[in-house]
Amino acid sequence: MSKELVIALEIDQVASAKLNALGIGELCIFPMYQRLLGRVSLPIVEKVVFDICGINVHSQVGDVFDGVVVVSVGVDFDRYEKSSCYKRKSFWLEVIDKAMGEISVKYGWGLAQFKAVQRRIKQNEFEFKGVIKPSVVNKLTKASARLEWSFFDKVIFSVRISRLEDAKALIVFACAPPSLNSLKLVSSAEWLTDSVVRVWHSNKKDCWDIDVNDGKVEFSFARALNGDLHAMYDLANMYLDGGLLLPNKAKGIALLRDAAAKGYKRAQKKLARLVSEPQANQ
Repeated sequence: MSKELVIALEIDQVASAKLNALGIGELCIFPMYQRLLGRVSLPIVEKVVFDICGINVHSQVGDVFDGVVVVSVGVDFDRYEKSSCYKRKSFWLEVIDKAMGEISVKYGWGLAQFKAVQRRIKQNEFEFKGVIKPSVVNKLTKASARLEWSFFDKVIFSVRISRLEDAKALIVFACAPPSLNSLKLVSSAEWLTDSVVRVWHSNKKDCWDIDVNDGKVEFSFARALNGDLHAMYDLANMYLDGGLLLPNKAKGIALLRDAAAKGYKRAQKKLARLVSEPQANQ
């Protein structure tokens, strides 16, 4: 029976400090690799944990225990720090490929499925794309909406609209900095009306409403809608920094003004700093 092989990371304190300082975007190759591999038929092993340590030691594949194999990975951070983004991604892909090769030999897996993923990653030059959920169809208009993602230097979320009379349209509605959990931010989509698709955040409280006719995107942040001033401040930062939402300075500053007018000190301080910058109102 086929199932998804879980690929996980454990990072010691030394490596964590180094990677946080350099940026962890390249580590996204691990969940991306798992997603591309998909469901496979692999006996004995259910999960592979890459244990990354901050000292330069040879990688070692351990024995299976309760369905889990731990792969110890040492990193030469002096060399890693001087490497380009592409070379860092190549390094992690080599780590995964070597480990999967050794595990395959040890437990009688076929190598073809892993080599296919590696070729695909290299052919696409480390640009990843995928589908989050299958299409949902509007029963009246017969239009379909499919949630998709792509990743190179950040994770982009979009909805692909297919209608009988039109070519397919791709509407970007969110972006996120690369992290190991980025792909879990979006959960599902539904047709709210004949022209509006609602996309749910994984917390099942917040959502994006996307007008498929004009591409307009509205984000509903439940805590902010309930009048939580700290939430209004957080939402402003999302618009200003692009940490989850598509950057929109006008909306961000408007939210800061609202929270500041209601006495929220952090909003007042940030607003004062922003309005003093010439580009803030551009």
